[in-house]
Amino acid sequence: MSMTRSSRVMAPMVFALIVIVSSFYMSFNQNYTAITQTDNLRTSDNSMIPSAVHDVQVTPVTICAMIYDNGTTTLMIDADFWNLGNLSLNTLYIRVDSLEVVMLASSVNATPVVPSVERFDKYVVISIDLETALPPGGHVSVHAELNALDIQSEPSTSTDGIYLSRSLIYYFRPLYQVSNFTFAAVLPPHASLYSQSVSPLFPTSSGNYTDGESLVFLWHLDSIEPGQEQVYIVRYETPLNEASVERIPFTVWLLVGLIIGVVFGFAFPKAIVRFKNSRSVRYVGVSGIEEEVLTLLRTKGGSCPQKILASELDVSQAKVSLVLKTLEDRGIVRRFKEGRENMVHLIER
Repeated sequence: MSMTRSSRVMAPMVFALIVIVSSFYMSFNQNYTAITQTDNLRTSDNSMIPSAVHDVQVTPVTICAMIYDNGTTTLMIDADFWNLGNLSLNTLYIRVDSLEVVMLASSVNATPVVPSVERFDKYVVISIDLETALPPGGHVSVHAELNALDIQSEPSTSTDGIYLSRSLIYYFRPLYQVSNFTFAAVLPPHASLYSQSVSPLFPTSSGNYTDGESLVFLWHLDSIEPGQEQVYIVRYETPLNEASVERIPFTVWLLVGLIIGVVFGFAFPKAIVRFKNSRSVRYVGVSGIEEEVLTLLRTKGGSCPQKILASELDVSQAKVSLVLKTLEDRGIVRRFKEGRENMVHLIER
């Protein structure tokens, strides 16, 4: 009987407590949601993710990378932001995986705006404050144009001294849900894909065309989740002296090449071996097997399927995987999935 009476006394108190807690939670949640619609959340790895990412969809998205042979890349970003939530949005965010960024222009619905740029450990976030809040169900078209100074590798000269090669390595990690995504890479005028690379493009492009001066490569994706990483690698080469290369007829180059080939191929074989050895790259702080892997990668133009490394070095896949893991941890190589196999890329910065 005492338990029953006690329960009757406690029930209203518990119910009242639930009501109070529920009211507090609803009030807190509303305030929190309203605040975080314009503020940001930081994850455990210090990354910045806008709130209510599932309430914003960006479609379509087009990023065009204008590659210049001086190491500069101009990124032109065009995207439509759609507010699928219940609250208005005052600020939109764009993440760019580059630390050396120079803003050139930006606009919202063709009206120029001045964004702010906040730098983090490995990327920057461009914040665009809207003059008029984006209401639920509404959308705006955003254009951003900027120079990225650190997404191309240092140049290297070909063994014949005619070409200069570089690599564009561009990472895309959206802050919002993205659909209808297109990435375009425009090579410098008269540039071509790196002829000494087994895989100068990663991943395989969806298509390509030329405007008469430059090669353009395209990639398309139907959708990308917030934070999902996409990487695009373009290895290209340009003539060191474009004017002199254009003036000299191809037949002259062919004749000179034949003469040099005959002379050096038959008269000086030992000199050729010594010359090649003198130009070989020596890696510091790597083990013997690691140096063999890196040397083989360079002979493949800096890119190669992992299984080819194991086959040509005559070692097991497990051994190669272990070696690549140590090199990857030190930032010397990167592995990316292409279909069912791993592609290994030598990172030269």
